[in-house]
Amino acid sequence: MSSSRAQVRAAVRRRRRALLRSLPTPVVRRARFLKWAVLGAPPAKKSKAKTTKAKSTQLPAVGEGPTDLPKGRTQLDMRRQILGVLGDLSEASILEIGPGFAPIFAKREGYRTKVVDHTDRAGLENKYESHGYSSAEFEEVDFVLLAGGKMADEVGEQFDLVIASHVIEHSTSIIDFVNEGGKLLRPGGRLAFVVPDKRFCFDRFRERSSLGAVIDASLQPADRHSLGTLTDQSVNAVVRGKGISWSPSRSGSFRKVHDLDHARVAMRTAAAGDEYVDVHHWVFTPHHLRLLFADLADLGYISLHETMFHETVGAEFYIVMSADGVGPGLSRAELVARADAELAVPGPLKFAAD
Repeated sequence: MSSSRAQVRAAVRRRRRALLRSLPTPVVRRARFLKWAVLGAPPAKKSKAKTTKAKSTQLPAVGEGPTDLPKGRTQLDMRRQILGVLGDLSEASILEIGPGFAPIFAKREGYRTKVVDHTDRAGLENKYESHGYSSAEFEEVDFVLLAGGKMADEVGEQFDLVIASHVIEHSTSIIDFVNEGGKLLRPGGRLAFVVPDKRFCFDRFRERSSLGAVIDASLQPADRHSLGTLTDQSVNAVVRGKGISWSPSRSGSFRKVHDLDHARVAMRTAAAGDEYVDVHHWVFTPHHLRLLFADLADLGYISLHETMFHETVGAEFYIVMSADGVGPGLSRAELVARADAELAVPGPLKFAAD
């Protein structure tokens, strides 16, 4: 009888999970918050990691190390689910930095979101016209930030949550980007980064960014990417299959995106300095960026500290920072070891014929 009851309960749980998976993400999120409001929030899970330091509020990883997107879920679904753990965002003031055609918490869905980008809505529609996106996918841009401008000065407001999804790697100074983002936070506010994992995108064969390069970029500010950075991306960018990003489980050959002639054109463009060419200035893996942020905070270059981390899902990972964050909850030696282990990508490297 006991076994029969257990089987019934298991069947009910499976049906409930299947029903939740079939619902739109906003509906699931609001149902969860209603449940917590009535029954109380679920108790926080205790970490098994042994450390004398205070723990940051980490969302449990989807798995051990990087994982593929769950079946039937999009990258946008995961961004909303993972950042939704920060609390009920339906009434929060939100700033999205450079969302382009993919806002996470869109105004059209009722969120109190404002947008800062490098051009207005018409400029974004024109930029992505050849990619097939409709005008309905773009948000009105509230603040236009020109090259060399200070984001906090241009925006002039503060928010509960500031989101930079696939943006920090394009900045010319990580230190300045984090510090400007920090100025935009209300007391208790959070600065959330969604970051491409270099192991699973076109940066696969580029070296990760060093602490020294990050510090030098802040001491010698620039509003354009350097000749070396443009050349590095041009020479090393790859695709796997047909994609510039791919799931961690994907296998298959790599193929170069550009030939040397393209690299030479990029070098001439950078040397002339008349045109802004956008590239990934910085290259990261998850624990490598956690280590960079921790070092920069300990050395006094930034005033924000990690408050949440989530491992790579699909091709991107998540770090949330705040003024009251307690850091990664790992020693520097542990962060170094984990960052080093991220370079050990299994399997033979295969390249398509040139």
